[in-house]
Amino acid sequence: MAGRPQSTMRILAISDIHGELYKTKKLLALVESREPDLIVVAGDITRFGPAKAAYDIFDALKKTNRRIVAITGNADSRDVERIIRKKDLDIHNKAVVIDKIGFVGFSGPTTLQMGNFAITNYDRINYTLADLSGCERRVLVSHVPPSNTKLDAVFSGEHVGSDFLRDVIEEAQPNLVICGHIHEARGVDRIGKTTIINPGALCDGYAAMIELGENGEVSHEMLSV
Repeated sequence: MAGRPQSTMRILAISDIHGELYKTKKLLALVESREPDLIVVAGDITRFGPAKAAYDIFDALKKTNRRIVAITGNADSRDVERIIRKKDLDIHNKAVVIDKIGFVGFSGPTTLQMGNFAITNYDRINYTLADLSGCERRVLVSHVPPSNTKLDAVFSGEHVGSDFLRDVIEEAQPNLVICGHIHEARGVDRIGKTTIINPGALCDGYAAMIELGENGEVSHEMLSV
């Protein structure tokens, strides 16, 4: 990924930290060497608490001096959600433009209905994506993966992702979707023109470096931390 054009955005995607501050600190060396423009955190910062773990994790990430955006997952409390908002990192149900690239975030999950968060309002998702109609490149960040992909299959083979999210992707066709939640389904898939990446769980030592090019093309590298 060396020699990238200036218009290319380099994204370090992480998910499912589950309170592992040690893994987060190991990630800092990766940030130093790979020089991402943006760190995307796709939920499950904690493992059902404590909320202080989220403070410590984001304080560690802030030391990289990189832009960070984040959403919560099913293992995060409302206190974690408030921490993300207080640190001005939250993109849940928001349309945010960074370097002319539009980002929308949605916490989850939906099908399993675990924890505190769920995507249940299809109209709301489309409304928020419509706020990015002026952006030629769009990224959707969701804790839960879309249904019936390589990224939502649990060990039994059952698909447990979000039908809502799949409908949104099929209609809106963002360039990139970053998700997590299903630890065993780390990988990449596509729905139409949309590339979907589950970087794996950071608590298991996984992340992904993604490049979003000027014309919306996506390249990636799966990483071990």
